[in-house]
Amino acid sequence: MKHCIIVKFKDTLSEDEKSRIEKEAGDLFGSLLSQHGITAVNVYRNCIRQANRSDLMIVLDMPASSL
Repeated sequence: MKHCIIVKFKDTLSEDEKSRIEKEAGDLFGSLLSQHGITAVNVYRNCIRQANRSDLMIVLDMPASSL
């Protein structure tokens, strides 16, 4: 099972701030790998820069049997 978290950045953030947040999200959610039932954590940055698109997606992989 996948749990997806969609993130939309404020327009006022610089590219450096967005990159920092992406790294911090990876570190924060990556620490969940030590928890029972979390098998993978991936952070994806959107490659399409449009106002109506999300900026970041965090995906947690969990086996359905862990529920």
